[in-house]
Amino acid sequence: MNSQQEYSKYGRSFSASWKMFGSFEKMLHYIYYTSRHIWGVPLIGLMCFEENPVKQKNNVVCFCQPEVTLLPERKLLFDFMQEKVTSIKRDKNTFWAVPLKYQSHLYGVYVIRADERFSNTIDKITDYIEMYLQRYWLYRRSQELFDGQSLCIIGNCPALLDSQRNLRNFAEKDIPVLITGETGTGKELWARSIHLLSGRPGPFLTVNCSYWDDKNTAVSSLFGHKKGSYTGAFQNRNGIFVEAKGGTVFLDEIAELSLDIQALLLRALDYGEVTPLGATTPSNVDVRIVAATNKDVEKAVQTGLFRKDLYYRIKGAQLHLPPLRERGEHDILELAEYFMQVANCDEKRELHGDACEALSGYHWPGNIRQLRYEVQAAMYRSNDEIIRRCDLSEEVRNHQTGWHGEQVEEESLYHTVVAEIEQKNCDFWHCVYRPFRQSNLSRKDVKSIIDDGLKEHGELRVLAKKLNVQETDYRKFYLFLHRTIYGKMCSVE
Repeated sequence: MNSQQEYSKYGRSFSASWKMFGSFEKMLHYIYYTSRHIWGVPLIGLMCFEENPVKQKNNVVCFCQPEVTLLPERKLLFDFMQEKVTSIKRDKNTFWAVPLKYQSHLYGVYVIRADERFSNTIDKITDYIEMYLQRYWLYRRSQELFDGQSLCIIGNCPALLDSQRNLRNFAEKDIPVLITGETGTGKELWARSIHLLSGRPGPFLTVNCSYWDDKNTAVSSLFGHKKGSYTGAFQNRNGIFVEAKGGTVFLDEIAELSLDIQALLLRALDYGEVTPLGATTPSNVDVRIVAATNKDVEKAVQTGLFRKDLYYRIKGAQLHLPPLRERGEHDILELAEYFMQVANCDEKRELHGDACEALSGYHWPGNIRQLRYEVQAAMYRSNDEIIRRCDLSEEVRNHQTGWHGEQVEEESLYHTVVAEIEQKNCDFWHCVYRPFRQSNLSRKDVKSIIDDGLKEHGELRVLAKKLNVQETDYRKFYLFLHRTIYGKMCSVE
């Protein structure tokens, strides 16, 4: 198997979750597959409502594994939608039915075998299922509200999953949210997601705070103005805060606001009222504020460029989006695959192995936005269905240095893994295999561990013993390396 084929298999199995958003049944199947491989806990059954349970409860989809005959009839799964985990006994077998909730509403249940080994991972599995179902609902709902523009939260790196957990919690509470992150990390997409999950009936309106040159323009845009309030004000105008009644106002680049505008914004947050330019009495408004910036707001507060009271008002609910270079190979390649699909829905395009290596090795100072345009440009340069390294820009394909230009040094992970195995009395499956499935280790990292171990020990069986792989698991160990890490045409012995 060559590099390009290997990535395609890897992508279909673990990366392309966004492909499942078009079908709820496919999404449930994806959840089943990944839960088995990431957590090692096979789902026996999964049932939930297709739409957000707060909206409706009449369209139910149930997914059960056909090879498992011991599961209760699907209609009986309704009986196990309880507030707490319940036990199901069938013949000599016992199962656990675990509830799925959203805003205190029960919307589904999944079933696993009753096993004490799984008890410590139930919360993690539930969280995992809920986050992917949340992504599905965001995708479907955004197509309805944003003129066919879909919101796809793509990626599985730990920092991104932490942000999504916070997203879910913040959206349910009607409080301001501050989104921080470098340019191009997708702050507006997350702001739209907060609006959708909040359930607010009004519109989502965006304002770029860096566009305003003077106070009058800023106040007029935000809060409106009266006719004749300044030169050029020929008629009354409602500001963004009034137009977004019952909805959400997204203030992009909020750190660019002047101090006097910040004071007016603080009053709008505290008292829910704004005063249009030229008016003498304030108007009540009902909007939610979501702000974003790519600057260090704490440093701006220390230097006097940002009001401390406003910062404290919005920083209580803060989301930080990690830069693309910190999200790992898995997320970069999945995003690249998604952008290829979006840009060319009618034709199938694939990444060659050398293009995957170049994309995952670049530091992406422009983050997701830069990756999107890079992939689209490569598609135009490519003469066939395969995008190769030569189709990428010169900067990406010839990149040899790390962030800020320092030389990248290959750090061996082998001795770190061996030390962890000895210290925790665990094995290869715990320290290498599971992190790889959870996208915390890349294919390149695993290959580096094995290569360095082979240099030191010479034989794969000796290395397997050093990594605490039992003799009964050696074939599984060998096949994992042979098929997933090196490819079928490569030998590790």
